[in-house]
Amino acid sequence: MDNKDLNGYIKDSGFDVVEEVNIGSLSELKEERSIIPPSKNVKLRIRKATNLQNEDGSYRMINLSLAIEDGILMPDGSKKFKGMVVWGKVTYFADPKKYTKDFFLKRQHLTELKKFVLAIGGDIASIKINDEFLRSLENQVVVADIRQKMDKFTAKDGTEVENTINLVQNYRALPPESMI
Repeated sequence: MDNKDLNGYIKDSGFDVVEEVNIGSLSELKEERSIIPPSKNVKLRIRKATNLQNEDGSYRMINLSLAIEDGILMPDGSKKFKGMVVWGKVTYFADPKKYTKDFFLKRQHLTELKKFVLAIGGDIASIKINDEFLRSLENQVVVADIRQKMDKFTAKDGTEVENTINLVQNYRALPPESMI
């Protein structure tokens, strides 16, 4: 369809193309979140990687959008959740002037980063996190564990919120027999 045809299509379609649908009240609607059951050795494809940081930039993480590749084997033998997206966060920076506890001084906040870099076949001796690195992660496949964690926070309106969330951790490389 060239622009001439497209312009005619848009002009001819007008505003009466959507049939009215009465949705009704949404006042009783509550959000239901899909939570993945705790699972080990889940094959995950990195859809997107971005930088996530606190307001002053003193704490930074790689924010990973991960798609479950093959599904998760359920107790009844079926596989579920194929293609579902989970989120992973890998800390790569904590300002030593602000984060002074032993955990940070001993660089323990970087253990998951080390596992992640090894999982993607990176060189842990010379890793640099930048836009190019984040873009290079897209479509790579890793194996990791998914667990559940209770997340508690205060919402903007002041109410206390408690949610069960998935946590992706223990990144590993894809086994050689799976790389076919």
